[in-house]
Amino acid sequence: MTKLNLITVTALFGSLSVCAKTGIEPRYTLDNKARSFFDKRIELKNSSEIAALHNKQWYYQDTLNKGVDFIEVSNCLELKKALAEGFEADTYSYQEAVIATKHICDTWQAMAKLEASHSSWINFTHGKEVAKELPAEFALAISNDTVERVAQSEHWSDVTTIKKVEPASEDQAVYYDTDGSIQRLTLMAQGDYNGDGIEDAIFYMENGVDGGSYSSVNTYIVTRLQQGAPITLLAKW
Repeated sequence: MTKLNLITVTALFGSLSVCAKTGIEPRYTLDNKARSFFDKRIELKNSSEIAALHNKQWYYQDTLNKGVDFIEVSNCLELKKALAEGFEADTYSYQEAVIATKHICDTWQAMAKLEASHSSWINFTHGKEVAKELPAEFALAISNDTVERVAQSEHWSDVTTIKKVEPASEDQAVYYDTDGSIQRLTLMAQGDYNGDGIEDAIFYMENGVDGGSYSSVNTYIVTRLQQGAPITLLAKW
């Protein structure tokens, strides 16, 4: 079975299913955030290359503090170890950036776990229809009202209305909603995450608000278990 061509797909997780006769190898997109750490775009081709990112040296160093002690970190492993030992950045905004870095490291770790799948029901293309299929947890929830709406809703579109989508590539687009949310959604990888043989998808979301300073990031792992089934959220962090 030929791997999905995401440019020609016209529906998100649509009615046309795709089943593989043999294995479907994991797919890793070019929009993998590596350029932010290594000052160049890195094409990831297999799980070993992704796993290697954890101890690959960044082109810069972060300085973290714990009391009068400080430590410099320059890869994912060093960062996670320092945070686990109680080191943190010296300002709130810097700490937010450090946490966002760890978030990407955790996303790479999840991508490295992907295995070949024997079937796939995932057809994806960016557009307004995305919000009608993806789970409600994809909506930006920063108020008590929105948090409650997410908890009571099934789909992203049940929480808010997407008014505009700006594609950045075939795997990345910016979504603007009527509540003022600005969300950059990136399809990071596809493959079997949980060992059931069915292809899953890993998405990375960068959140902001129109005219505000708020920012956050989320990672989602979703799947469709069979043709016509709803999109299932496997994990979020």
